[in-house]
Amino acid sequence: MSISRAYFMPRNKSLLRPNAFTVPLYEARGNYFVTTVTIGQGTTVHTPYLLLDTGESVTWVQCVGCNPCITSNLKNFDYKKSTSFRLVSLDDDICSPKLNYKGSCGYESKYRDSDSKSVGFMGRDYFRFNNTKTGFMEVFKGLAFGCGIENKGFEFTNKTGHTNPITGVHGLAPGKRSFINQLDHHIKGKFSYCIPSWTEEEFTQSTMYFGDDVKLIGGATNQVQVISMDTEVRYHLYMNGISVDGKRLSIDTSIFKLDPVSLTSGFIIDSGSPYTVLAKSAYDPFHEAILKFFRERYGWKTKPFNEDLKVCYRNKYPEDEDGFPIVIFHFLFKEQAREVDMVFNKDNMFMKFNGKGFCLMVLPTDDPGPCVLGAFQQANFNIMYDIPNNLLRFVRKRCNDDTNE
Repeated sequence: MSISRAYFMPRNKSLLRPNAFTVPLYEARGNYFVTTVTIGQGTTVHTPYLLLDTGESVTWVQCVGCNPCITSNLKNFDYKKSTSFRLVSLDDDICSPKLNYKGSCGYESKYRDSDSKSVGFMGRDYFRFNNTKTGFMEVFKGLAFGCGIENKGFEFTNKTGHTNPITGVHGLAPGKRSFINQLDHHIKGKFSYCIPSWTEEEFTQSTMYFGDDVKLIGGATNQVQVISMDTEVRYHLYMNGISVDGKRLSIDTSIFKLDPVSLTSGFIIDSGSPYTVLAKSAYDPFHEAILKFFRERYGWKTKPFNEDLKVCYRNKYPEDEDGFPIVIFHFLFKEQAREVDMVFNKDNMFMKFNGKGFCLMVLPTDDPGPCVLGAFQQANFNIMYDIPNNLLRFVRKRCNDDTNE
């Protein structure tokens, strides 16, 4: 099913600078989730689908003149036809690092564990965010972004070629060039999202909240949890252990500690990563605990049918929660020197493949990592980033029913 766009007329006021706004969050019918923005002024404006990515700071969109290009069913941004587009100079404060691209400020975004990268130049233009709460467009002037000219290695799973709707990245990681930093005066370093589960049959849409609209609501049995994070470069979480089926795994937790220089370890939350990834020294005991559960409960042996997923069973998918192990990630709330548990049910850990079986949606990577909390595991959690206070808040919620009330 194709994604249904929403087009809104702008308000009669010019260049509003709201302290709160919302934007739609769509499932891209693959392993990714996307937002929409509208770029430019004049006779031609551009409304691309951008991958929601909390692991990347630069927002970039594929532009006319790209080579190689991401093949898509959408047009590329023709920046020359936008009357408000301006190149970012090498002397601009936002040009950090100072990468020269044909005389102006450039950027290069590389992606972990793949050959994917986007290279191009930085520009400034008007951005309009579809506000799903008011029905209007919120307009911001002169936001800096990347114009992708050399884009290669991007394959969005089953939505490749002319059926692919994604032509860029909405970078929400910390950093000078991030929209979170550029809009800080308005949103005060706060945003939230609620990712719908891939396991649901119906096409889904949710909402992202920025600024004063951001809030999480829990209940007596579903309380909002708070954990600490480091926001210097990425959103690093203070992971302190893993339990499977009620048993704490023997893992040297130093593998989860951030190396602030090399950034080759630690535990980051990344909505642009389809799955959770664990460094081998953490993945191996986790992998063995999952195998042990199904071996002792059912006598099953793993029989992979997917070249990427390591733990798959060619057996009937157990429909009851008791048919799967409960997985718990233990994080630290440093201010109170205590652990906070993020509890994952079967739909956060296992994916059913019709006619084949089901697989564990957690992958290994070589030590020292980094480890990544991916989008599949974030589904049906309402997650709030509180950057000024270095806190991540979350509460379990069915994201298909996402409202902020």
